[in-house]
Amino acid sequence: MPELPHPIIRKAAASFAHTADADNFVGTITSSTELRLFEIKAGQWRGGVWQDAETKVNWLVVAGLAKGEHQDHDDFYMRVKRANDGGVTDQWLPTEADWRLLKQETAARLITEWELALQSQMLDSVRVVQRGGTTSGAIRHVSTERPPIGRFTSSNSSRSLRSLEATCSGRRRSAR
Repeated sequence: MPELPHPIIRKAAASFAHTADADNFVGTITSSTELRLFEIKAGQWRGGVWQDAETKVNWLVVAGLAKGEHQDHDDFYMRVKRANDGGVTDQWLPTEADWRLLKQETAARLITEWELALQSQMLDSVRVVQRGGTTSGAIRHVSTERPPIGRFTSSNSSRSLRSLEATCSGRRRSAR
């Protein structure tokens, strides 16, 4: 979602870093007493970010424009106050479908990062071998808490160039 080209979405993504010390939001929205919302601003745009207490995931749950010195009916702060006073701010919270999508997107991101790291590791190894060296390493699991899924060793001998051997999950494989 942070890749979407909307100023308030970009601001929300930039305002809440991976560590709480680096978070950069304005404060809380005082008219939202039923649902604690962090306020973000981007030009005339305003947003309310809710943080799930259990997972610490931040969600941009409401956004709108600041209008008419905050007296306009469509003003962001007036909408938040009406929703709060009406007891309907819980309608802004993520649904089961949102949580499922977050889980899928997180898994896809982790797999992509793992694949890119593995490609980079193999490219570095090929460069070492190309210069006449020998290299070895571990092929880590997607989940860094788990042990490596394999190890590799390669060198510039003609035999190694014809056959790169890796041990994965206790089995010996040869790729030609």
